[in-house]
Amino acid sequence: MTGVDNPPWRPLNERGNGSAGPRELVKGVPDYLAPTLRQWLFQAVAKDRGSDGPVTKRVGSDLLESLRLRLRNEVIYVDPGSSGLIREWLYQGDDLLVLVDAVLAIKEPLANATDVAVQRERVLWVIHVKELGFRLAEAGSVWQVNRDLSGLEERVDGAVRSSVDAALAAADDDTSTCLRKAWDKAYGLQPDPSEAYSQAVKAVEAATIPVYLPGTPKPTLGTVLRKLENSSSPYTLVVDAGDGTPAPADPVVALMRLLWEGHRDRHPGGTTTKPITLESARAAVQIAVLIVQLVVSGAVLIPSL
Repeated sequence: MTGVDNPPWRPLNERGNGSAGPRELVKGVPDYLAPTLRQWLFQAVAKDRGSDGPVTKRVGSDLLESLRLRLRNEVIYVDPGSSGLIREWLYQGDDLLVLVDAVLAIKEPLANATDVAVQRERVLWVIHVKELGFRLAEAGSVWQVNRDLSGLEERVDGAVRSSVDAALAAADDDTSTCLRKAWDKAYGLQPDPSEAYSQAVKAVEAATIPVYLPGTPKPTLGTVLRKLENSSSPYTLVVDAGDGTPAPADPVVALMRLLWEGHRDRHPGGTTTKPITLESARAAVQIAVLIVQLVVSGAVLIPSL
């Protein structure tokens, strides 16, 4: 993967050989990145153990204990030493990413805390997380810190990420929660394609049902589709057709239909049931982002009765 927010810088020897453009992003943990991740983890634990009092207790003070419990691994590190600080992580190689991802998840409440009493600690932690993001980008890693500072996600084109951020900002809480979960399950360190697709559908349902089927009991995206496709007065877009009249909303409805019918693992046991692939899940999430943007922005016009 190249060109995804990857600066087109190359060392002098590579430029001398005629190489140009960004280098390939690295998916795992190469030898040159491992010491940086270990140092970041060491500093995270040092910061956690160095801060005490009610502030720390409120956000969880024993990071190592939380890591042991969440990862269900009795031994996280080797030889803690008399000072109680880590000298070496037991996890090596690509598993270092698992540790980093877990640390971010554990400290997420602090990263997004609004309590005035924890702001100094929050700012220091956010700076530490931003440093991690900078180092990952500098190393050409395919991984980056997610928008909530709660874990790692696969690096995507900046324009794609901006469109997701715009949809999250414009949507209501229910829609943005589902969309955020869908994105995390599609692009996170440990993806879950089935859940990503399911949450993408739920995000579109959360955005469309209050608009097109307010007050309807037990509505689904399928119910929304029947409403849009069978309306006696057609739904239109804010974009004009070639003859100057409002363009029909058929393209948006077609995307909804594609998302709905592509959810092939929704009902297990059917003749067309099949597992959701990661590629399919990611496409579904990006389709959901576009639909949510169009619906919440008012681009799909409701016909006057």
